[in-house]
Amino acid sequence: MLWAVRTGVALVLIAPLIVTPDTIFPYVVGKALFARSVIEITFGLWLILIFCYPQHRPSRSWILLALGIWLLVSLVASFTGVSPTRSLWSNFERMQGVVDRAYWVAFVLMAASVFRTLADWRLLFTLNLGVCGLVSFLGLGQHYGLFDSVLLQEVEARVGSTLGNATYLASYTMVNVIIGLGLLCHSFVRQGPEQSGQRRIRRAESRRRRQRRAGPTFDYRPWLRPLWALAILLCLWALWLTGTRSAIVGLGAGALVFAVIYIFWGRLIPARRVAYVILALTVLAVVFIGVARTSPVLDPVVDSSILLQRLTAEDSEATRSVSGRFASITAGLRAYQDKPVLGWGPENFLIAWGKYFGGDSEMNDQFDQAHNRVVEELVGTGAVGLLAYMLVWFAMAYVLIRSIRLRRDYEQLLVLAIGAAMVAYYVQNLFLFDTPGTVMLFALFLGFAVAEERWVLARGDGAAQKKSLLALPIFQATERWGRGLGLARSKLSGLLHRRWVEALAIGLLVVLVGGTLFLFSVRPYTAAVAAAKASSGSLPWADRAAYFNQAIQDFPGLANWPRTQLMTAAAHNVADLTDEEFAQLVALITEEGRQALADEPQNWFLHSSLAQFYQVAATRDIRYLELARAHINTAVDWAPLTYHVNRVRENQEELEQSVIEQSAGANR
Repeated sequence: MLWAVRTGVALVLIAPLIVTPDTIFPYVVGKALFARSVIEITFGLWLILIFCYPQHRPSRSWILLALGIWLLVSLVASFTGVSPTRSLWSNFERMQGVVDRAYWVAFVLMAASVFRTLADWRLLFTLNLGVCGLVSFLGLGQHYGLFDSVLLQEVEARVGSTLGNATYLASYTMVNVIIGLGLLCHSFVRQGPEQSGQRRIRRAESRRRRQRRAGPTFDYRPWLRPLWALAILLCLWALWLTGTRSAIVGLGAGALVFAVIYIFWGRLIPARRVAYVILALTVLAVVFIGVARTSPVLDPVVDSSILLQRLTAEDSEATRSVSGRFASITAGLRAYQDKPVLGWGPENFLIAWGKYFGGDSEMNDQFDQAHNRVVEELVGTGAVGLLAYMLVWFAMAYVLIRSIRLRRDYEQLLVLAIGAAMVAYYVQNLFLFDTPGTVMLFALFLGFAVAEERWVLARGDGAAQKKSLLALPIFQATERWGRGLGLARSKLSGLLHRRWVEALAIGLLVVLVGGTLFLFSVRPYTAAVAAAKASSGSLPWADRAAYFNQAIQDFPGLANWPRTQLMTAAAHNVADLTDEEFAQLVALITEEGRQALADEPQNWFLHSSLAQFYQVAATRDIRYLELARAHINTAVDWAPLTYHVNRVRENQEELEQSVIEQSAGANR
């Protein structure tokens, strides 16, 4: 059972390889649903494991407490926000939301309870590095023409591989490069006599235990060194070809933190020298970029790499990208002032951005994410949610700093490398947002930090024990109450461990897991497949409408995306319908629009899409122009300066002016 749960946790790590070409957003939907499905099944096995074997239950943890508070605050903010449905389920393009957070909290609980030692996590990070190396190899193979596949993405020579977007691949490879270097360097460190003796004792004990269970074992690190080195090279190469500036900034921040901390606390002289080299290289990189941006001397070098071009570019595209994100963050900070406590609700940034966007009205980009994780959390969950989110990071930082101070030199190096990867991930998320392919990294960091917290507390020093959750008054009181109820607990324990009760509990658990798997994984998948078929312009309109209806009915929580697409597609087919078909279509759009606005009443994009449909419908029946005007007025109230709303409003004014002119001509 233990290895079944470990296998399930490990299987989640292959999610970045999953692409579903038969669904909409094939690089997002498949990854999210695959991870959720594996987590659901593994969580059921894990519940059986911790029920039968209490030693595998999660220990009390500051990090888990902070994570639970963050999840709870997110849930409360969902129901106090502008759209609980959107907050819980997000949309097909992002597949985030509070429900997704709950899945990853479950993943952290499982990973931290079945992977407890540094050796366990070394195996897990090795697997993750191997998957990243394979993802990188696939992207490099397509980039250099070794093979071609519709499952791989590359836009303007920027490699995206199976993650579908160069920025997502950059985040994924950036973290794995740092951890991979830590694994590789850690394997070459020679331990001192005392450390080696202790390791020999532990290995002998471990060997005897494992031989009793599964036969002899061996030291796997020498065998993995070439694989680690190859994976690091592939990941670094792919990272370079993504041309993503935020990942390079994150990589530099992680390297800088590693170097500074190791210079102060590191115990290995050769590694400390390497830290000085990292500092020097960081300074040289900053100087190089500064010279390249101000002088043509380095143009031949810059022109040879898309990443260097983007780092030193001052063209209109780079300026537009930066200004758009700056305007997004500015709008988010203004929106926060409107709802400062619990925010607008997770995943509702599009609504907040539209209302407070004050940038160039000709900018046709729409920001449903802040491209800054801190601002995103501030807008979505308010000051309370941001405090809870930062509390998670502070708890992880505190645990890792203590671990780095307490670990032996050869272990310290690896723990510090993982900590540097956390810093890199956090910094690059100040310019981006989480995706199904990268949020897994955050969950891995959390699980590792919880395992390290257990190790720190197990050191037995008084300071750590006093700061343990065990020392909190609420837990001390719970222990006293528990001792007072010992008799009732023993009777209950005896009842629960009867065979028929255990069999009944397992049967109910299987039914529950199967039901949630069907409702929360299978149904969204069939809805995504139907939405993809409905988006095909080659099908007759009647078939497309049926697929749209299936996509809406299969999973109502994500139905607003296919509803919006239905409105757009219907507008292009109005002219080809009979009067009866036209009346049926208008009734369908009116009903679906009503349900869509019931889920997201302040979604200006929905109002704008409905207005566009009614404008087209007005070409057959002028009465629908009034409905279009009503939706336009609402959209203007919620997003007065956005490009999309302004274009629809201008078209409305032209149509109304045309009607006035026609009426005046008829009167003459």
